Formats: sequence, C-alpha cells, structure tokens
Amino acid sequence: MNTLIRDRVKLLRALQKGITTMRGDGKTPFREIDNVVELVRAIRADATTYLSYSQDCEGQVSYATKPEYRMDSMHRTRTTLARFIRRHMAYGADRISDRVLNALCTSVFGTLADAGQYIEIVRGDDIVEAYADEFGGHSCMTGRDSEYTQLYADNEDIVGLLKYRNGMCARALVWYLEDGTVLLDRIYPNEGYHVAAIQEYAKNRGWVLRTHQGMPGARWSTDRHYSVELDHCEGDCLPYADSFHYATRQDANTLRLYTDNRGDFALDSTDGYPETNQDSCYACGASVGEDDTYPSPDGDSIYCDECYSERYGTCNHCYETVARDDLTCIASNHDTVCSDCLPKHYAECESCDEWFVPEGTITTDEGSVHCHDCASANLAQCDGCDTYTDDPDTLTTVSEGSNLCSECVEAKVAETQIILELPSCTTLN
Repeated sequence: MNTLIRDRVKLLRALQKGITTMRGDGKTPFREIDNVVELVRAIRADATTYLSYSQDCEGQVSYATKPEYRMDSMHRTRTTLARFIRRHMAYGADRISDRVLNALCTSVFGTLADAGQYIEIVRGDDIVEAYADEFGGHSCMTGRDSEYTQLYADNEDIVGLLKYRNGMCARALVWYLEDGTVLLDRIYPNEGYHVAAIQEYAKNRGWVLRTHQGMPGARWSTDRHYSVELDHCEGDCLPYADSFHYATRQDANTLRLYTDNRGDFALDSTDGYPETNQDSCYACGASVGEDDTYPSPDGDSIYCDECYSERYGTCNHCYETVARDDLTCIASNHDTVCSDCLPKHYAECESCDEWFVPEGTITTDEGSVHCHDCASANLAQCDGCDTYTDDPDTLTTVSEGSNLCSECVEAKVAETQIILELPSCTTLN
C-alpha cells in the first residue's frame, strides 16, 4: 500500500477513535459529537484534498491544493489538523468549540504517535537527575528542589520515571505494585498530544491511568484506590506527591502511601517536610492538610476533596456552591444547574419530568410543556398548523383524513366558500 494512502487510513481511523472517546467521556454535548461525525464523513468523502497524516512533520496533516498534487508528497501542503478543520472545512466554534476541537486533535495525534520509540523508563538516582534537569518542564519538585525526590530513587523496585522525547520532553512517575498492577501517574506537561500518546502506550501495556491530569485527589480508570509501602527513614525529606498524596508512618524506616485520604498526613509540602498535624474530614475522619481542606458552604464543617465532591457542587449559571441534592444535571448537554437557576434557563417536560432547553420543547394550545419525543408520542397534532393539543377531541377530521384544529377548520371552510363563489369560466367558440 502507498505510504500516503496508509497514513490517510491511519488518520481516518484515529478520527473515528476520537469520536468514540467523546461519546464515552460524558462531557461532550451530543450536538457537537454529531458535528464531528459530519466533519469526519466530509473529510473521508473529500477526494480532492485527500487529507492524510503528514509523513514529514510530526503532529501535522497534509492535503492537496490541486488535483494533480493528490498523491504528490512533495507538493502537498502541511498544516495542523485544527487549522485545516477551521479554515479549509469551515467548521467554526459555533459548530465545534475550541475545547472539543483541542480534545479531538489531542486524541488523534495521541493515537497516531508511535510513543514506544520515544519512551524510556529510568530508576534510582536517574529519577533525581531528571527532576534536577527539569526534564518535562518546571514544577515544584524540579531544579534545586529535586533532592526531595530521593524517596523515589531509594525505592527503585517500586517507582520508575517515564521519560518521553519527541520534539518536546514529558515525564510521569510509574508505580509498580506488589500485585502486579502498574499505575501511570500525572503527566508533565499535562496538556498536548503527548498526553494521549503516553496514555495509549500505557493502555497497550495494561497499565492503570489517572482519569485527569490535575492536582491531587487522583481518580483512576479502575475506579479503585491504591496504597504502597516504601522505605523511608523518619526525619528524611519527602516530596510533594500528586497521586500517592497521603501517608502513614509504619515505623521508623517504613512509610505507607495512599491515593485516597486514609493517611495521617498529606505529602503537600514543597519544602521537603510536610506538616503532620492536620485537620480531620468531618465525613470520613481522614487527616487532611491545610491546603487540601474544603469548608462546607455554611463554614461549619471541613471536608477532604473526595467527601466534599460527593456532597457539594457548583451551579454553572450562578456559580454558587450548593448541596448535590439541589443540583440537576441536564441530560441533553450535561449542564449542572441549581434549583434557583433551573426554571430560568430550562423548561420541564410535563410527561417525562426531564428538563430541556426551551427550544427543545413545545407548548400546547392549553399551555402545557412537553419535549418533542413526548409530544410526538402522547399528544394530538393539527395537520394544518402543526400545533399540539392536550385534548384530541378539539381536532376535527376532514374529508381528506387530516385532523385540524378549529382555526384551521375555519380557514379551510372559508377557502372552500371562496372557491364556490368564483365565477364559472365561459368557453368561447
């Protein structure tokens, strides 16, 4: 198979995989997913530009500006996938938002990149050296603060550092647990196509991934929590940790780390010596560092991140923090709305009790509100003006078999009367 054709097939498959990812993430609005599906179909059908994964420029695509350049790699134009979609395919932010477009491009090039050839796993003092050299970018544990990562070097059978080089550098700790589970920690930098590439590499090896690349409070693709026991002398420095953020001292030479807040203190200090006298979560009783506490809206209670997230959320309209029970998640677009803002922005279907944007509902002549699906299934509709009614007896069946409301019946009667009153045509011989 021609290399250009092969790379086009790879690109189309990666785009299709990106759609599958969007459908499963629960974050992308259905309307935008439909637009992305439409976009991929258009790219597949466009035999003139014949879009393909660039063979020369990592992370770019190529296309033909003239029919004769279709299979001519030397004369094809290179650009980013996002720019091609925006400019050539004319898909603006009103059809595919910047966030969704960025997620699609990241997913595509993460799938296309053969990450294995760019990855190296180092252990022991090489980990400290990588932090000292700021491999993968600056953070609170790099540069002169790299000495605090000695904990990882002292436990090289349990902790490794994944180093990724491909036009840029990225890093992530890798944890090897006693039961054979391998965990991929937070990736630095936490945005870019390298994130999807590293994650794809990890998935292919059966590793467990974080569900996000944000600050501590790690959640995993298995929806489980993990712990690990490390060698550590009491009094020695400790690193700031993203995923194994909580700790309990087992004895003078052993430390147990947790991904959930079961520990006695948090590894939340950037000066090498975390505070061990910490607050307790009101709900689960776990020790919580000062920077990781979340007060209830009334200020009476302190929670850890996980317990707080289970009990409270933020309205996307008024930005107030309220109890989870007072929030409604709109099924059609995943919007989260408090009870005060809900009737201001959405309408409730009186048949299925779900909430919809006003454009997604119809109002009957009697004033009741229904979503389109319920209206089609449960209500009577006038065939003349397409309005709905709660009472089918208000409709009249006319000779053609149509059901008409009283206004349409009157209009039809008037129309018939006009036709009857028109003068007859006279045929001239």
